[in-house]
Amino acid sequence: MRFTAISVAELWKLKDDPQIYIVDLRSREDFQVFHLRNAHCYPYDEIEHWEHKLPKNRKILLCCEYGNTSMYAAKRLTRQGYQIYTLIGGLNALNG
Repeated sequence: MRFTAISVAELWKLKDDPQIYIVDLRSREDFQVFHLRNAHCYPYDEIEHWEHKLPKNRKILLCCEYGNTSMYAAKRLTRQGYQIYTLIGGLNALNG
């Protein structure tokens, strides 16, 4: 199974979809400063504690600062059967 990389334009179309479960992989501190509405904070460095708790029946959108961490997490989570999307360029792309 593969994951799907989406653009910022695609993010704006998907972010309010009730089937999308947004996972912010950044630290709790960065999450508190800024995060997407309805996002859930699951720091990447704690992935082994939460990776089995994600909803299997929803599309999982992973986001991080620049898009790199979300790709690592996407590879791991797709092997577990999750339907994964990542944001190209990460949350930093929202400023571009």
